[in-house]
This record gives sequence, structure tokens and C-alpha cells, in this order.
Amino acid sequence: MPRCAGKKGDGSACERIVGAPGALCYAHDGAFAEDRKRAASKAARSPAKGRSTSEIREITRRLRDLLDGVLEGRVDRAVGAVANQICNSLLRAVEIERRAKVEDDLELRLDEIEDLLGQTEERVRYGRW
Repeated sequence: MPRCAGKKGDGSACERIVGAPGALCYAHDGAFAEDRKRAASKAARSPAKGRSTSEIREITRRLRDLLDGVLEGRVDRAVGAVANQICNSLLRAVEIERRAKVEDDLELRLDEIEDLLGQTEERVRYGRW
């Protein structure tokens, strides 16, 4: 199978396989520059991934402080129980938000794949591969 004639960022040869009449892969072919730019733009708009992790760490820290406070007698047990319930609700909300972000990201990626598939099918149909 023919390999791409392009070079990677480090100067080494690209190892991607290309279609028979082509010499460059999707990443190196200038004809796909606009498609790559559009895909990168969509990726840049995808939800941030680090926020939920920092929120979980913060809630975990507060739960540890709460546990220590209850065990040391600084926090009333009833207050500790209610605070624990609220923390559990926060954790559930963060998890739901995280799952929604993952789903949104997957939808964006699926849209990109469907676009690429449609373009490929069109090129094959008209012999422009």
C-alpha cells in the first residue's frame, strides 16, 4: 500500500496509507486544509475537560474536612449529615455535567466523521479520489 509523501512535525516521514491516485494523506493534502481548519475550530469549541476534576477535588477536600470536624467534635453530627448530603448532590451534578460534556464531544466528533465520509463518498462517486 502506498504511504503518504508528507513529513511529520519532527521531520520524519508520515506513515499513513493513501489512496491509489493520491500521494498525500488527509493531514498533509492541501485540498483538505479548509476541512482541517473547520474540524480544529469545532474541537476548540468543545467543552473544557479539567473543570469537573478540580470541582471533584474541592468537594473531596471539603468532605475530608467535614469528616475530621465531626470526628473531632468541631461539627455537630446533624450539620455534618446535611453537609454530606449536599456534597453528594454536588458530586452527582458534576458527574451529570461531565457526562453531558463527553456526549457533546462525541457528537462533534461523529459530525466530523460523517462529514468526512460524505466527502469521501462524493470523491469516489465522481472519481476524484
